[in-house]
Amino acid sequence: HGYNFFQMSIDLSLAGWDSYQEVLKWIVQYVSLLRKWGPRPEVFEECRKLSEISFKFREKGDPSTFTHQLAAWTQKYQNDPRLILAGTFVIEDFEADCIENLVNSLNCDRMRVTRASSNGLDDSREIMVEPWYGTQYQTSTLSSTLLAELKAIEKGNSTLHPDIEGELKLPGRNIF
Repeated sequence: HGYNFFQMSIDLSLAGWDSYQEVLKWIVQYVSLLRKWGPRPEVFEECRKLSEISFKFREKGDPSTFTHQLAAWTQKYQNDPRLILAGTFVIEDFEADCIENLVNSLNCDRMRVTRASSNGLDDSREIMVEPWYGTQYQTSTLSSTLLAELKAIEKGNSTLHPDIEGELKLPGRNIF
């Protein structure tokens, strides 16, 4: 029902922070396996049911925020008024082609990696300051070596280890 970015947030331990490159490799490998496995109706059905439950049992929020959202949803879903209240939660149709296109668009050439920490910045690199809130930050690009490794994993020319498919899998069916 519109345009959005695919985002993934992962909280890392200090050890995970230090080895974020390995975490990236696991993520790229998992997305590659999703591409290989293809869209699965049973996974879609699970997501559909969970979104329905999220809508039915949504906690009450701030009335002014809800009113603001409702005004936006009224415009967004003007062609289908039944979606005005439930549109952000509703998942209706299993569209394998759409899911495939989404998964195929998740690739190393289009990704942005953001690491945020309260443990301070790297003093050896330039520190910049965001103008509105004064937040300090740094930017860098992934090394060409890491990017090459990620692209090899993405194309199936490399894996993290031979038994990877045994460790990375879709969750089992929710019996509830």
